[in-house]
This record gives sequence, C-alpha cells and structure tokens, in this order.
Amino acid sequence: MTRAGRLAKSPFEIYTLAHVSRRGGQAAATLRELAHGLETCSDQSIYHHTIVAMKNNPVLSEEPSNDFARWAQSSLKRENLAAHLAMADIKDCQTIARSAGRAL
Repeated sequence: MTRAGRLAKSPFEIYTLAHVSRRGGQAAATLRELAHGLETCSDQSIYHHTIVAMKNNPVLSEEPSNDFARWAQSSLKRENLAAHLAMADIKDCQTIARSAGRAL
C-alpha cells in the first residue's frame, strides 16, 4: 500500500470532556448554612453540584438527580425538599449568574 492510500480524505478531530473537582472547604448542616453557602460559593461550584451531577446520574436512578437534592434527602431527611430540588430543569438554563445578590 502506498503512503497516499493511507491518508485520510479529511482530518479527524477527537473531542473529550473532563470535569475536575476541587474542594472549596464549604459545608452545610442546616438549610440556613446551605443558603449562606449558595450566596458565597462560586458559580462553578453551583454548576458542578447541579449540572455535572445531573449528567452523571442515570435517568432512571432512584437517587435524586443533583447533589443539593441528595443532601436534603440524606442529611436533613427532608423528602419533600429533596423532591423539589431534584425537579430542577436545566434545559432552559442559560446562566448560573446571580442577580442583585440573590442566590439561585
């Protein structure tokens, strides 16, 4: 086989995605602490605990779909709150940015 026969007709591209987590040192044991944490944490942290967690959670899983819902269920034993937090619909979400100092 000649070298010309081994060349691709068009170049190919490889796409990959990696999510790297880092600990920010924040933790919450109460709803008040969670609210304070949401006010002070980075948008990247909120993205990680909602969007990334939802993408990593199987659709038919019994587990809540995001880390905040999972926390409400396991730490607070608040099933109704966990269900509410798990209903977040990300398909129309275009930004995580806060407005007027209000957390999501």
